[in-house]
Parts: sequence; structure tokens; C-alpha cells
Amino acid sequence: MLVRTALRGAVAAALFSSACVSSTDDLDLGVETAGTESPLYVQTAKIWPSGTIPVCWESPSMANATERSWVQDQVHDTWEQVGSINFTGWGTCTNSSPGVHIQIIDEADAPHSKIGTELDGTPHGMHLNFAFTKWDGFGDTADASDGSCASNAGLRETCIRNIAAHEFGHALGFRHEQRRTDTPQSCINDQVAAGNDVDDGIEGAVNFGDWDADSIMNYCNTDWNNNGVLSATDTAGALHYYPVPLPPAPSQPRLVKEYLGCQGSTARYEISWSPGTGGPAPTSFDVDYRRGSGAFASLSNGTARSAMFSTSDGHTSVTIRARACKGSRCSSFRSMTFTPFECDGGGGGGGGGGGGGGDPL
Repeated sequence: MLVRTALRGAVAAALFSSACVSSTDDLDLGVETAGTESPLYVQTAKIWPSGTIPVCWESPSMANATERSWVQDQVHDTWEQVGSINFTGWGTCTNSSPGVHIQIIDEADAPHSKIGTELDGTPHGMHLNFAFTKWDGFGDTADASDGSCASNAGLRETCIRNIAAHEFGHALGFRHEQRRTDTPQSCINDQVAAGNDVDDGIEGAVNFGDWDADSIMNYCNTDWNNNGVLSATDTAGALHYYPVPLPPAPSQPRLVKEYLGCQGSTARYEISWSPGTGGPAPTSFDVDYRRGSGAFASLSNGTARSAMFSTSDGHTSVTIRARACKGSRCSSFRSMTFTPFECDGGGGGGGGGGGGGGDPL
């Protein structure tokens, strides 16, 4: 197990050490005192095939309902805000329940978890402590005077939340950053002094991104469990291994009418498109146009499913392309090309739609 070193200064006043276990060895939480990872140390063979992962409690009761809600809220506010990650269920385990089985246990060992898919249906796969009378997050002495999880109600909630965010990183397949092969010597020295394992890598684990000091999975982080939030590279790694599915491409853009009429020498058009079927719903549509073989320019970017387009050049073809986006992830483009009507400049005509202008309205 990992043994935590004493915290000093402001860190000691607020927090303790982070507890967790790798898939085969229990590790008490060592205090993070040096640089850590922003990137992740990933057990790629144990990444879940889907980001939708069932969770159940082995010993839920009304007495621990509040603490269980803290765990679920913290997981929702961290990992579930990234990529396609969605922990579901959160009911009472049965012998046949798939996914993550959480045992609520007040024990001398630090909270810990198996890694990724090792948890699937495994009894007692994750251990979480709500009481901290035997292991308190500091010196394993359960002495409330040392500024640990047992000190007061506020710190106890902080402990439960921050430990949950860290342990669910393990549940997703992410290991401790300080055990990467590129760990700085200063962090290694700190971990050796604390009695923690500093293996030169773990078989089957790969480095994601550069080693950094802000990861929620790093014992050398000067902020215990990164204060319960994900670093930028924690987020990037989670997105990489649990990407947001692309929304389906929209329908091919089309002209609502052959044209809406002329304003002087300008022909006006309404272009429309529809969402595709299947997959996640888009949050916006990105629609561009170009004349002839020129560069594309933006026609519409938002939730609208139609846009106005006008042109006074009746000899040059126009290409309209549209794609569906969910956040920053977008489908392929669907496109259509047409040759605009040539207006004679003699005045208006045709029906509906907004006024003209030289370029897109």
C-alpha cells in the first residue's frame, strides 16, 4: 500500500493524501508534493468498449444516501462532462450486476479501485470510505487533529468527493501518472520518501501526452487529487479514449424554390437542410458557400435549418455545403451545386424570403 507523507503549510491545512489502488496492488494515497501529470497513464487493454458504464452499490442504505449522492455528483461534474462518458444505474448490486461494484467500507486500507474493465461485475471492485475512522487520508491514524478527512464535516465531504473523482479515473482505465516511464526524478524521490511504488512503467500501459503536474491521477500534484477537478490533459485523454460520437451528416442542401425573385440584378434563394438520422443530435449546423472554384465562406453557423443567399452573378455556379456538429466534433459535408438565375436588373419579382444584397444574407 502507499503510505502518505505529512502535508505542510496551506496544503496540510486543507487536505490530506489521495487514496487509490492499481489493478493488482493496493496503494495508499501518497501526498502530492512535486510535479505530476496532465497527461494520462493509460491501461489501453482495459478501456471500456463504450463510455456508458453501469455502476452499483454493494451496501447502500438511507444512512449513507447523502455520501452516495456526493460521489455521484462529483463523477458527474468531472468525468461525465467529457467525451461520451456516462456512468449509469447507481442502484443496489446483485450477483449478476455488470459494471463497477462499489463497496462502502471503513477500513485501514486507503480507498482503491481495480482498473477499467477489470471492474466489470467484480465484487468489491472499488472501495470507498465514508467514515474515515481507521484510514483518515493523512497518517492512517484516524487522528482528527492532523487536518485529515476526519477533522470536520466539511473536510469529510471534500475527501469523499475528491477521492471519488480520482477512483473513477481508475475505473475508466487510467493509472497513476507518477508511475510513467518519463516521471521526473524529483517526483520519484518524493514517492520513494513516502514509501510509494515508483515502477518504471506497467506492462500494457501507455503514456498519453506530456508528463505534467496537474493531473487528478498524480500523487506528485501539490493540490491533493487536483482539488477534485480534471486537468486539461485529463480531459484531452478522456476525450481521446472515450470520444463523443459524431452526429450524422445532414440531408443534402436544397433550394426551397428555383429562386425567390430578383431585386434589381440580384437573384435571391432560400437554402434548406435537415438533420440526419441515427447517432447523437447535432447542436449546430455549419453551412458554407463558394462561387465557381473559389474559396468557401460561411453562410450560416447555428441551429437554423435554412439560410438566405443572394447573387448578381448568373454565370458562375454556386456550391453550398452543410455539416452537422456536436460541440467541436462535426460530420462530413453534404453539398449541392447550382447555377443562379440571371436577373436583368429591371426590378423585383418572385415570392417570399428576405431582401437581397450582394452576398449571403
